[in-house]
Amino acid sequence: MARRVAKRLEPRKTRTYYPWDQWADGSTWELTRGVDFAVETEIMRVIVLSYARRHGMRATTNRGRDEDTLFIHLAKTRKRA
Repeated sequence: MARRVAKRLEPRKTRTYYPWDQWADGSTWELTRGVDFAVETEIMRVIVLSYARRHGMRATTNRGRDEDTLFIHLAKTRKRA
């Protein structure tokens, strides 16, 4: 059965594995597997798209010439009048 605890839990600190503030500055970034991310390139592409959707941004991704390179561009979406 659950029991009440007298002290409060400390809020969880969020961990950020990637420098999203830097990558989401409106520039195009070249990411390399093994240097900038550890997952498969296609998985990283999905992570970037998911981040953009959650933060109201638009993302463009392109694979490089080799399978370990991913180009990303994250931009704020413009509100339509």
